[in-house]
Amino acid sequence: MVNKKNTNSNSNKAVKERVNTRIIQEQQEWAFAQGDNAYRVPKMDFDLWESIASNQYEAAQKMCNNSVNSDHGKNWKGIHNTWEDFIADDKYVWPISKLTKDLNSNKTPQRPFDPNHLVKNLIEFHNGEFDHALAGTVDVAMRPDGSNNVWDHYHTILYATLCGITHVRVNVTYHPKSLTYTQCREQEILWYYAKNGRNKQSGAEEIFVKENIIAESNGDKLEDSPKRIIGKMFHKAGIDIDGSNCFDTKVSGIGCFVNGRTMLHKMSKDDKKADEEMQEYISILRNRFGSSATKKKVSISGYMFLGLIHFVTSFNHIESLNPSSIKNMFDFYTDKDMDDYISTNKNLKNNNAESISLRFSKFWSDYMFKSTTTYNKRRPIRAKDAVKVYGLQGQKGNSQGLPDEYINAAFDTKISKKVDVQCDHCDKWSTKNVDDLESSEES
Repeated sequence: MVNKKNTNSNSNKAVKERVNTRIIQEQQEWAFAQGDNAYRVPKMDFDLWESIASNQYEAAQKMCNNSVNSDHGKNWKGIHNTWEDFIADDKYVWPISKLTKDLNSNKTPQRPFDPNHLVKNLIEFHNGEFDHALAGTVDVAMRPDGSNNVWDHYHTILYATLCGITHVRVNVTYHPKSLTYTQCREQEILWYYAKNGRNKQSGAEEIFVKENIIAESNGDKLEDSPKRIIGKMFHKAGIDIDGSNCFDTKVSGIGCFVNGRTMLHKMSKDDKKADEEMQEYISILRNRFGSSATKKKVSISGYMFLGLIHFVTSFNHIESLNPSSIKNMFDFYTDKDMDDYISTNKNLKNNNAESISLRFSKFWSDYMFKSTTTYNKRRPIRAKDAVKVYGLQGQKGNSQGLPDEYINAAFDTKISKKVDVQCDHCDKWSTKNVDDLESSEES
């Protein structure tokens, strides 16, 4: 069955990408035609956006139409008691109508207007509310002829304009009068690179921690906030999400834990029970692979967790497959044994969870066969069972599945090469091995 929700989401994303590409391309073509006079202002970019995708532009405007922006945005007061005092501080506060961006096609520190970046990372991220404190100062360079170029934070200007903000704080630098246009542009590129080129990007784990704090400060109830629930699980297990606190064990690939929780919820239908089970699996991994167990600072792999959850949910019909047997399995094997199964260099591209899940199925099945009386005559999961779950024929939705050869290799099973043949003398049919037939022909 086709997932209509995912299909629509992918379709909308593709439309936005096409719009984005066209808007950027038209700006670049315009800049090439203008030569040295490639100065743009927000109205030009918005007119272009509206002409190509008016529905997107109007939706962005609507998101920015709120009571906060009607009061000139947040945090503009500072040392100023009134808005009139704020805009009168013309050394550090300029009207947006005075600002321009040089989009010279050969040398420019600023990228073209990117509507996707504006909507996703500024408007949606800040709920359409312009915050002067977060915006900081817009970097402006004054050139010898009196023109100016916003060499950093031009998208902040665009965001402010959509919010109806007329003035922003600026940091103005004046070029020496002896510099040419080209030299001014080169200097601004150097400034931009020196300021931003070596910035360390926040990792997914750092962002998760910050969003968790924000959710708590906003008063989000624990039961209504997946991030807060998962954060509490890690804390209870003695895991530091981003490595910034006292715990030695941290995580990598936080998104895998979020996806794993979703998988458990779909399987269980009981959210509370699913979260309790997830807590057990996180604690099991912490105790087996954490710093106290390995005597060194380590990270719990999100891929390993997601692979484990994929395995558990794929074979949830097996009653003995539960946190208790998973814990016993980890205790049964050595680190060397585990490394062979968990190592990601054996994963198929774009199938990390499925690849690790497959190896877990063999790993757990072997453990149950070797160490329990329940399955001492037959393994609970065999290669043919794995093919049904992981193979190309057993997939649902957009899942690609794993090749049968890959699955059989994980279970150390040789692929049968047998065919039905008819006897030349008696016309009876029988099953023969292909290799045997080839050998008889050669002889």
